[in-house]
Parts: sequence; structure tokens; C-alpha cells
Amino acid sequence: MTKEELKARIAQGESSTLQFKLQWSDNEKITKELVAFANSRGGSIVFGVEDKTGRIEGLTYDDVQTISSKVGNMAENNIIPALYIHSYPEEIDGKTVLVVEVPLGTNKPYKTLKGCEIYVKQGADKRQVKDNRELLRMFYDSGQYYPDRMGVPDTSVANLSESLIDRFFLNQFNKRKEDFGVPMQNLYQNLCIIDEKGQATLAGMLFFGVMPTWKCPAFKIKAVCFVGNEISGTQYRDSVDLEGTIPEIYEQALRFCEGNLRHLQDGQSFNSEGHLEVSRIALEELIQNSLVHREMLGTDVVKLLIFDNRIVIESPGCLPGDLTIDKIKLGWAEMRNPLTAQLCAKTMPYRGLGSGITRALKSGERIDLVNDIERDKFVATIWRTSSSVPQENDIHVPQEDNQGKSVPQGVPQGDIELDNDPQNVPQEDDNALNTGLDAWIIKQLTENPKITTDELAAVAKVSSKTIKRHISKLPNVKYVGSGYSGHWEILDK
Repeated sequence: MTKEELKARIAQGESSTLQFKLQWSDNEKITKELVAFANSRGGSIVFGVEDKTGRIEGLTYDDVQTISSKVGNMAENNIIPALYIHSYPEEIDGKTVLVVEVPLGTNKPYKTLKGCEIYVKQGADKRQVKDNRELLRMFYDSGQYYPDRMGVPDTSVANLSESLIDRFFLNQFNKRKEDFGVPMQNLYQNLCIIDEKGQATLAGMLFFGVMPTWKCPAFKIKAVCFVGNEISGTQYRDSVDLEGTIPEIYEQALRFCEGNLRHLQDGQSFNSEGHLEVSRIALEELIQNSLVHREMLGTDVVKLLIFDNRIVIESPGCLPGDLTIDKIKLGWAEMRNPLTAQLCAKTMPYRGLGSGITRALKSGERIDLVNDIERDKFVATIWRTSSSVPQENDIHVPQEDNQGKSVPQGVPQGDIELDNDPQNVPQEDDNALNTGLDAWIIKQLTENPKITTDELAAVAKVSSKTIKRHISKLPNVKYVGSGYSGHWEILDK
């Protein structure tokens, strides 16, 4: 940091990345400070500054030489594994201080030689780590442990969908899994979707699992479309938990955005569908990024939040290692979940080259990226244009029919006209309107299992969201597969 930056930071006092020492204290205390910084986000110890007041007292030339030598020896000989630091003198207001910069550790966890104690920073202080889960996170951060390769307790190959696995082998190798001439147990282990104990791995569950959230409840997207621009708002237009395999969640997230964002005509013909108000490329890349590179040890979920003026995608876990926003903008990547990234590249439009963020930024949208260390999240925000902000009549509030009964927003009051063909119109009175639309939807899905909700909405002359809402309430309707390759099934025709 520059002299001006150092002076300004000293004036602000100690923090989780800055510590003051007036002089050298005992070796053990300094060792613990170095370990705590290396196991956290790195930081600096400034010698020659009073820690209680931040007053700069300064050091003599001999003090600087002695402390610099001692701190170097501590880092190399009193810490396991050895820690490499950088120290230099700096003159502030005519007084010399010694700045010791401790990098973010790349080989966590770091321990003291005496007692093998592990420390992390907690505000301006430090604390000892004893919890195994926190130790696992350190191994995870340093790339020595990959949760997506680990077996999920109380699972087996029975928790994996054979049809999804069959489709994977046909798409990737153009032959069935039985054609490899290898026992299924060995084949699945080679693919890393089960472990040596026969348990489904986390990656196996996330890509081939039957209802993965039963065993892995944190791996879903909580999607909400708010009224207004505040997360504390009490009104929302749409709210749903997106569950399934990662490819299925990804497709659902895109459909959620398409259903809650505007489509702009921009000079296209009246009959054209229009294009989404924000770049689809930006949405695809940022949603994929949140699913592939999320932190996998916590219990938090990915959040997809649509406000009147922005779209926010929150992914659990801040950037790993020494990765920064500036680095990822230049295409740098660090694979936190390499098996997940590998399977994404084989099952989704994901390239795994660290270029997703740069493609999103080049899409022309105004995008803000925040590495929120305090909340341990990575947050991407796509700003919506002022012309696309919903108006008051877009808010979904209950309406009343002429008998005072509530009906859903977007459902016509009276008969539904379908292609101006009277034979296709479900002739229902107002009370039975919803039942009539449900029956018509089931009939269409039975006759054309590949039909999309947008196509149904266009024919029925209602919104796509209305169609989706009705389908979601039909217990005998199921969508099998993902994306445009899937189809509808009527379980009880």
C-alpha cells in the first residue's frame, strides 16, 4: 500500500486486516498473529504504532533491523507450513514504522509450531479454531479438499436417476453405459458420481440425483420477484424455490427471469415475440456462475432476486484464494468445485474457461460485481433500464369477479377465446373458470407433450405466468427432462 493509504488506515484504527504493535513482544504472540492473518484474508502488522490509540511513535534504525529479522524467522521456523511474508520500512510524518505484510495463505490451515494451534482473525482480535467444519473449510479454500467428490451420507446408486445417466452416456460417448463392458459400480466410480463406499457423491446427486434437495437441501435457488426496490418489501409478484438437478435448476431460473422480465419490441413487427429487456447472455453466465462456483460447505442457498430496477444473483461463498473482482474481469479463474465444473461443461452450455464473467460484462449491460467478505457471498447485479421498470398495473393483486369472488390476475373474466374457434373454447361460467382452464391445459399437454408454456399462453391469450401457475397446481402433471429436450407427462389422464 502507498504511504498515503497506510497513514489513512492507521488513522482508522485496527481491523481484521490491520494490527498495530509498538515494539516487538514475545515470539509466541507474534507467531499467533501471523497464523491468524494467513488463515483469514491476509493483512498487515505495523510496528511502531501504539495499538490502543493508533499514535505513531516510530522505530529506530536498529529496531527496524531487529524486528524485520525476528518476524522473518518466526514465519519460516515457528509456523507449519512455513509462511513467506514481506516487510519494509515506511516514513510517516518524520517517523519510521515497519510494515509486515502477511499474504492470504494458499496452504491452509497454518499452525503454530508450539502446540499446533490454529488461529483466525475475528475483527481486530483473533480466536483459536477447534471446530472440524471450520477446518474443512480451510482445506476447501486452499484447494486440498473438494466437497463435490465426497459421498453424501445415507445415499446409494438408488438415489441417482438411471435415465439421466443413460442420456449423459449417449450424449457424451454416443453409446449406452452397458456397451463399455465395465461393471456399473466401476463405471460410476470412474465418473465420480459414487464413492468407494457406494454412496452417491455430492456432484452425482447434483447432476443425476432423484430430487437432490431431499438429501442436499441447500442446493436450490430461492427466486423472488419483488414489488419495488427493497428486499424488506412486503409485496412480491412471484416467489418460488427452484429445485432439481443443476441443469434443471438452471433452466427453471431462466424461465423465472423470462416470466418476470419484460420483452421489448424495439422496432420489431407486432407479431414478433420481442427480446428480453436484459441480455440473455448475461443472465445465463451469471446464473451458471452462481451454481458452479458456489461454496458447498454451508447451508445457504443461491438467491435470484428481481427488483423494479435490478436483478440480483447471490451465490454462497466469497471469491476463493487470492482471486479478486479485477482478476475475474480479466478472465482469471480458480476452480473451487472442479468436478462440478467438469460435469457442467458436459451437460450445460458452460465452457469452464474462466470467461463467463467477461462474456457477461461484454453483453452491454450495466453489471456490478461485489465480493462480500463480511457476508461470505459473491453478488452480481444486473441493472434494468428505466424503460423496463414495471408500472403499477403490473403488480399481481387479487381481483374480484362480478360475484365478489377472488380470481387470479391475468385470467379472463368469462369465456376464453382460442384461435377464434368456438369449438376450442371451454364454455365455463365465472365460478368454474379456473377448472375449465385447467382441463384445457391438460388436454393440450396430452395431445402435444412438447408444447411450451409460452405457446399455451399465446393460444389462450393469457400470460405465461398464469399458465405456469395453473400447471404448478395440477398434481397429475409432470415435466420430465430439462430445457427444450424435455416433455410433459400426464400421470392420470
